[in-house]
Amino acid sequence: MAKPRKPRKTTPPSKRTLSQYTAKLPQWQQLIFWLIALVLGACALAMMVIQPIAGAIWLIAAILVAPPILHKLSWRTWQNMAASLILGAIGLIAAVVLGGKEHSPDATLDTGAQIVSQASNIASEQAKSATDSLNKQVKQSADATSSALGGISSSIDELGTAISSPISQSTDRINAKLDEWRALTKPNTKSDGVDNDSDQAAARPADHAISCRIVGVSDGDTATCLDVNKQQIKIRFAQIDAPERGQAYGQVAKQALSDQIHGKSVVLAITEYDRYGRAVAEVFVNGRNINKQMVADGYAWAYRAYMTDNDYLLLESQAKSQDLGLWSQPNPIYPEEFRKAKRQ
Repeated sequence: MAKPRKPRKTTPPSKRTLSQYTAKLPQWQQLIFWLIALVLGACALAMMVIQPIAGAIWLIAAILVAPPILHKLSWRTWQNMAASLILGAIGLIAAVVLGGKEHSPDATLDTGAQIVSQASNIASEQAKSATDSLNKQVKQSADATSSALGGISSSIDELGTAISSPISQSTDRINAKLDEWRALTKPNTKSDGVDNDSDQAAARPADHAISCRIVGVSDGDTATCLDVNKQQIKIRFAQIDAPERGQAYGQVAKQALSDQIHGKSVVLAITEYDRYGRAVAEVFVNGRNINKQMVADGYAWAYRAYMTDNDYLLLESQAKSQDLGLWSQPNPIYPEEFRKAKRQ
């Protein structure tokens, strides 16, 4: 007779822990949770740009459904999903509420006021630009008119110079011939140590100033002007000696002087009259010393024999060091030496 079988002991199924439960999630469920977490995370990051608070709430909701978090928390899967959905709803509500405040009527009015203000500023700038452009055009027209009138005045002055210059030159030649004749018929004498044969020998001392208008330029240190009584005055520029006519750079020096004084009102600081009756003077245009300017620009020497202001020597040295004007020539000849060689 067969022995009866003993009943098999059965052990009640052990209760699974949370880690065992989540670890044994099917792979497809884990993929779904990862997808949900990534979508919520991306939405949370985008929301943070607009509403940081709502974005932070959505980010927490995304973290709750990530599979690694399911292993760490003591909740079951449906509890995590429920908490994530609740947080998502709270984040959505927060975004709507906070967004509504930002788009309140007061904010809209402020934005409208800003737009109106910006439009007003733009219109003001455009009007200012148009006004400036119009003023510039008016100024250009005025300058063109002034230039045209200046050209007409210059042409008239040049015509006057063309008429008076030959007469003046002829008078100078006659006076020079008379002086040569006197020098041949009368012995040379000296007074107070000054050579009477010099250009600037004092014949009639006259330390005073007068105003006149330049009507002609003979060379780089000689000019002619008319005073208020229309009396002609021959001017010998004091303390400078420019190249003579026929000497190298003579014509350039004459033109340089003409550009600075011709047709202009000048003030003559007369110190004396030479034996030709010329006023030996420093000439000023609008307060600028033309004698010193000619030396500074390299168009004349400092006249050492009759120089009383050492500034002329300094200006000559500076022009020479910079090769200005006549100093650009290899060996410029001092006018006094040129005149002596010509007389011989």
